[in-house]
Parts: sequence; C-alpha cells; structure tokens
Amino acid sequence: MTLGDAILFAIVGVIAGNHVVVRLPGWHRRLWLFWLMQGLNLGIIVFLLVEGIPTLEGPLVVFNYVFALLMMLRIVQNNTRLTAARAAAADEASSASKDKAEALRQALERGRGGGDTHA
Repeated sequence: MTLGDAILFAIVGVIAGNHVVVRLPGWHRRLWLFWLMQGLNLGIIVFLLVEGIPTLEGPLVVFNYVFALLMMLRIVQNNTRLTAARAAAADEASSASKDKAEALRQALERGRGGGDTHA
C-alpha cells in the first residue's frame, strides 16, 4: 500500500466517522465528538489543498480539490444537522416544560376546588 492509498483510506474513514457521529443517540449533546470530527474534516481540507495526495499527478491533481470540496460539504451538512438537532431538542424541552406547567396549574386548581367544597 502506498502513501496515497493510506491517505485515501483515511479520508474514507473520516467520512464514515462523520456518518457514525451524527447517528449516535444524543450526539448533539456530545459536542466534543462533533467538533473533533469537524476538526478532522478541516484538517483534511487543509492537507489536500496544501500538500495533496502524492500519487495523484498530472491531470489527476484535480481530485485533491474534489476531495477537499467533499469534505467542505461534510462540514456544512454536519453543522446543518447540529443546528436542526439542537432546535428539535429545545422544542422538546419547551414542550415538556409547558406540560409540567399545565400539570402544576391543574393540580393547583384541583387543590383550590377541593378546599372550597370542604369549607
């Protein structure tokens, strides 16, 4: 296996890692894992634009840019998923808070109603 093959396998591994991270339960609360993947994505982009894959020569050099653009797309998709997941979690928490407030209000009304019938 050449160095170019190893780099390509590493890129594929990071892409697979991106898919795994955003599919873990509660992944939007484990931000260290999310930002680690985003850092790896950015590191690969910088590497591809500065150094490139050594075995891609001649007209194949353009694939360094293709892979870099693919990793940029992964960063944008991950950020979009994080924003959507955090908004959904906030909506869920707000809904749960409203449910608790409504249950408390009903309990207070029952308490007031029960006090009035016994007095």
